[in-house]
Amino acid sequence: MMFPDPKRARPRVQSHPSSFPAIQIGHDQVRSASSALRRFDELCGSEIIHASFQQRSFAPHTHDTWTIGWVEQGANRFRRGRTQWLAGAGTVCVVNPGEVHTGGGDAMTYWNLMPSHALLAQVFPQTPPEHLFLRDAVVAAPMAVEAIRRLFASYANASIPLAREQAVVDGLVGLFMSSKRIAAGDRRKDKVPPAARIAQDFIEAHLDESISLATLASVTGLSLFHFCRVFEAAHGMPPAAYVRNRRVQRARQLIETGTALADAAARAGFADQPHMTRQFRAVLGVTPAQWRA
Repeated sequence: MMFPDPKRARPRVQSHPSSFPAIQIGHDQVRSASSALRRFDELCGSEIIHASFQQRSFAPHTHDTWTIGWVEQGANRFRRGRTQWLAGAGTVCVVNPGEVHTGGGDAMTYWNLMPSHALLAQVFPQTPPEHLFLRDAVVAAPMAVEAIRRLFASYANASIPLAREQAVVDGLVGLFMSSKRIAAGDRRKDKVPPAARIAQDFIEAHLDESISLATLASVTGLSLFHFCRVFEAAHGMPPAAYVRNRRVQRARQLIETGTALADAAARAGFADQPHMTRQFRAVLGVTPAQWRA
């Protein structure tokens, strides 16, 4: 399923200056391989990314919280679950927590908000998180798009924290209140087959070691072919992609607690620090050093 051609379907949205701390991107063209990530205490540790790239694709991965993006220029072609989506300039992209997704395209400049669970609990104190899962990965409803655009415009330009906080609250309310949600009862239940669960637990316990398909198949008692099919059906990505994603997430957690980059690479199971840097960029679009900063 592809979202309709954004030239015909997307709402008209005015552009805004896109300055962000440590990054300046003009509107004359999309520049490649430029990104900045910031974490904000006033947003309960939520993160905002502003990035621009050409000919880039992100490997399958997951996040623990929502990923809310606004495409400023270009188009984002990505997979969420088993569905392919196209988000043109001026549309909003949403990935729910734990959903396997990709991303990328020929050229794109975009903003991304990863709101922490603590922030969402403050904005929607009476709403359980499972009731906030959004049905569509691409949102073009004018009210939702404008709310998210204003959110990012505020963080690009506003110098008063109170104004920025208000823009985030308005943006989240505008998105979740005007977009169709997935009924809690319709969400896929956590029914991971025993073999896939055994492999998942083994990976977590041996993430800092070399892990082979033969070993994973052996601990589950399945053939290589059968194991790969069962694991991908359960987790939405092949074992190799799953291991890479988990290593990146573990390295991210270690770096956030102050672990040196080389130590984080070793403890997360990467061959060395350059290997970690390549995998970080493939999954998150930023380097470990940028994440640490």
